[in-house]
Amino acid sequence: MSVEQIVLPFRAGQPTRKLATNLITLVGRSYVENQFVTARVVAVCGRDPRRVLVRRMPGGVVSLPGWLVRSILDSEKKKNARQAA
Repeated sequence: MSVEQIVLPFRAGQPTRKLATNLITLVGRSYVENQFVTARVVAVCGRDPRRVLVRRMPGGVVSLPGWLVRSILDSEKKKNARQAA
């Protein structure tokens, strides 16, 4: 068998990235780190769809793992619910 006859089962080109739909629900949510710093989720990271971009005010934009941001927001939600009760 010559080299020209071997066909590999791989596709040519770049694989398409699947956007993490569970991270889209984080966009627009915010939390307060301390009395001076507020952080808001602004977008899903373009290079790594498992990360989100967080804008810290005052400050800049940082990229954090989605699972970490989700756990921070959930703990904030629980803390606020305890304070309201």
